[in-house]
Amino acid sequence: MENTETISAVLEKIHKLYKTAEEAELVERASSGYSSQNFILQNEDIKLFLKQYRFDNIEKVKEIHRAKFFFAGGGIPVILPIKNNKGDFVFEHDGKFYSLFPFAEGKIIRRAERSQKAFRSAGEMLAKIHVLTKNGYPDIISDYRKRWDKEGFLKEAEVIRQKIEAISEKTEFDKLVLDTLSYKMRSVARNDLRYEDLDLRNDHIIHGDYHGRNIFYDENEEIKYVFDFEMTKMASRAFEIARSMDFMCFSNNYEEENFKDANAFLFSYNKIYPISKNELACGIKAYYLEEAHSLWMERDHYINDNARADCFLEGKLSMLNYYSQNFDKFVNKLIFL
Repeated sequence: MENTETISAVLEKIHKLYKTAEEAELVERASSGYSSQNFILQNEDIKLFLKQYRFDNIEKVKEIHRAKFFFAGGGIPVILPIKNNKGDFVFEHDGKFYSLFPFAEGKIIRRAERSQKAFRSAGEMLAKIHVLTKNGYPDIISDYRKRWDKEGFLKEAEVIRQKIEAISEKTEFDKLVLDTLSYKMRSVARNDLRYEDLDLRNDHIIHGDYHGRNIFYDENEEIKYVFDFEMTKMASRAFEIARSMDFMCFSNNYEEENFKDANAFLFSYNKIYPISKNELACGIKAYYLEEAHSLWMERDHYINDNARADCFLEGKLSMLNYYSQNFDKFVNKLIFL
């Protein structure tokens, strides 16, 4: 929704579909979101958040909404979409899907600013999300289980590599991507471990992107809202714990203080929904291999002409290097039982 004409057309549709949003105007584009666009709207009476989903499949968007309502019904503080005049929670314009939400106030606390209390609160909330499907899960989303595709990865990585090699004057970012692709291609080529070998069960509905930028805290550093469920799916809870812990507690820094934060996060999680160290270690290994097989940042930049996630690539390469060289040491420093 970049151009003025599209923005005007979407606003006109909102005015017709949402009684509370009559005469609402665009205030600003939200800074969050790397694969979609979000906006803040306002009229004299109310402030609203407009989300453009990254998916072009209405059924996927509806699944996201079903997951939101499911978690909200289980006591998770989810920000729910507003129903429009047609009784729907989503509308379409020019092949894109949108939902309108009440504008929620809260604090996003950056990793370096979080106290032990904030990390404990985050671990506790993730456990509450997972425990809702501990004894089975409702039929609200499709089974998105997937396996690592070595052949497909190597083929796509080579296409991107050749695209960069054809650039006559490479930037520092181009050179970084070449280094990253080289590392990933070597790692994937020599890996014979399959997801099935890790004995992880895709038996929980997970948030999918649980980290500090998708959480609002209140003034007491307790979690006030959880949002952005676009990556919700059936998966192993150990995988989500590993990913969330890495994003929230380490963020490419693996010092003693970071391990204290991670252990606070895990301790609070474990009090509500215990997990064995072996299962968590398998989740961490799955997370590492998932990232090694991932090309979404490289694809976005060189295929989709979207550079918004470029800033994460250097950190991702650093994370992959650390995990590959320090895996056992890393796992053994996680003391939470």
